[in-house]
Amino acid sequence: MFEIGVDRVEGATVLQPRGRLTMASAGAFRDAVTTALHAGDQLVVIDLAGLAFIDSSGLGALAGAQRIAHAGDVPLRVCGASDQVRLAMELTNLDDLLQPFVTVDAALDAR
Repeated sequence: MFEIGVDRVEGATVLQPRGRLTMASAGAFRDAVTTALHAGDQLVVIDLAGLAFIDSSGLGALAGAQRIAHAGDVPLRVCGASDQVRLAMELTNLDDLLQPFVTVDAALDAR
């Protein structure tokens, strides 16, 4: 099962995907990120702590989120990646693009 929690914190939207970010859930993830990026907040943070697994479609959705954020001039931060998610990001060099933070607070403070 895949779910996405949404919180608003200090002028930022914090998305909290939970479960498995795969081909089956990447569309819902992209929709949630696009909605958050167009909501008018100054920052969007994606807290990956609740992800149990990510596949290539999920990694592509994260890269796509960064492209949309960049085009809209909205900072996008990711944080809280598990060892498996962090390793997948490192193997694809996605960590260079996203520059992940350890916690939500660290991502919020990096404005």
